[in-house]
Amino acid sequence: ADIPIEEKIPRSKPEQLQAVRSGAAVLDVAGLSSFLAALRYPLHFLDFETIGYGIPRFAGMAPYDQLPFQYSCHVLESPQATLQHREYLAAGSGDCRPELAERLLADLGRRGSILAFNQGFEKARLVELAAFLPECAAAVEQLLDRFVDLKDAFTKYYYHPEFHGSFSLKDVLPVLVPTMSYAGMAVADGVGAQAAYARLGDEKTPTSEKQALRQNLLEYCRQDTFAMVALLRALEKRVAEV
Repeated sequence: ADIPIEEKIPRSKPEQLQAVRSGAAVLDVAGLSSFLAALRYPLHFLDFETIGYGIPRFAGMAPYDQLPFQYSCHVLESPQATLQHREYLAAGSGDCRPELAERLLADLGRRGSILAFNQGFEKARLVELAAFLPECAAAVEQLLDRFVDLKDAFTKYYYHPEFHGSFSLKDVLPVLVPTMSYAGMAVADGVGAQAAYARLGDEKTPTSEKQALRQNLLEYCRQDTFAMVALLRALEKRVAEV
């Protein structure tokens, strides 16, 4: 006998089951409209890349603590504004946290929503930065209240059967924005980014390879935040079409 949908997706919500049964997306128009209306411009789309070392390399870090070595930030000043991009990638040697925090505070400014996909990760890194850099702690902590989790739009208000029960960025993106893909990218996921950064920091890595590694890392992190921009626009379009 066929396995019931409820058993295939045991922690599913009613709207997920409805979408799977009907084969069509389920949209909570009122909920998603409220979610979108609560966003405050300028919008900042933020993504960190991190690495954890088994043997801590820098002060105040325990084994496998996550060291943020890179971020990408797309900025939209207003709905019709030209999309801007800001980014940071450490050199690969030395403790980059003070420089990263300084750059990040400048790039995020003091107003506007900060969108992340699964915000708990980015916010945890900021809490750790604040603990390590007391001189920046107040400014870093003020960022936390500005966060909005773009993932919530999908876990709460929009479900498509082609998500197959997953709400990860890379599973949601091709459903809503089929023209965007990570296929063919030299760095295509977080594990690949960690490996590339480890090579970047290895003094034995040739300069020419380091240049390629930097370019690959920048391209990957940029793709993550641009994907969030594209997803937001896709959601806005779906609400407008109702």
